[in-house]
Amino acid sequence: MKEQELQEIKQYFERKKIECLIQKTAYEKWLTVITPFRWMAIALGVILPAFLGISIFTESGLVTMSNWKIICSSVLLISSIVSGLHTALKCDSHQQECLRLSKQYESLANKFEFACTNNQDEIDSQKKILNEKYTELIENTSTTPASWCLNSAKKAYQ
Repeated sequence: MKEQELQEIKQYFERKKIECLIQKTAYEKWLTVITPFRWMAIALGVILPAFLGISIFTESGLVTMSNWKIICSSVLLISSIVSGLHTALKCDSHQQECLRLSKQYESLANKFEFACTNNQDEIDSQKKILNEKYTELIENTSTTPASWCLNSAKKAYQ
C-alpha cells in the first residue's frame, strides 16, 4: 500500500469518526429534551390522579370547597391526556433507541480513531469492517434526533 493510499484511509477514518461523534452528540442533545418530558408524563400520570382521591373527602364534609369535584375532574383529564400522549408517542422506546444509538455511535467513533493506529496490513481490512458496521448502524436506525440537534452537533465539530 502506498503512503498516499494510507493517508487517504486515515483521513477517511477521521471523517467517519467525526460523523459518528456528530450523531452521538445530536442524540445526546435530543435526549436532554425528551427525558424531562418522559419523567413529567410519568409523574403526572401517577400524581395527578391521586388528587382525584381527595374528592372522597368532599362527601364526608372534610373538604368543603364547592368546586373541588370540578378541579379533581380537570386534573384527571389532564393526567389522562399527558399519559395518552406519552404512550401514543412511544416515548419510552424512542428514548431507549436514542440512548442505544448514542452509545453505538460513540463506540464506532472510538473504533475509527483506533483504526488509524493499526499497521498497514490491518488498516485496509479495518476500513472494510468499520464501513460495514457504520452502514449497518445507519440501516438499523429506527429514529432520528430533531434536526436542530443535528445542526447544533455539526456546528460543534466544524
